[in-house]
Amino acid sequence: MANEQTTTNTTNAAAAIADTARIHVLGNNGVNATLRVSNSETIGALTGNGNVNILTGQTLTVASDVTTVFNGGFNGAGTFRKTGVGTIELGGTSTGVINTEI
Repeated sequence: MANEQTTTNTTNAAAAIADTARIHVLGNNGVNATLRVSNSETIGALTGNGNVNILTGQTLTVASDVTTVFNGGFNGAGTFRKTGVGTIELGGTSTGVINTEI
């Protein structure tokens, strides 16, 4: 798919990912990839079943107009924000203190 990025390792997001990028965080047989948000980041979509680590004081914004499913976990002490008319279904186990804004 055009404009889709798949990660199988830790990625340090630092406003370096295109705001329209569809990010798929892969989890496989207990070995999960991690999207690490060390600086606030906006992406176009979030899917997969890996991990998202949002550091304290940082925000991951998913600005999507499509419906997606993310079955991975969130950890850290940052903020997860969903904007746009699309929906995101969240599953998985999360740890830490994640603020959500929908």
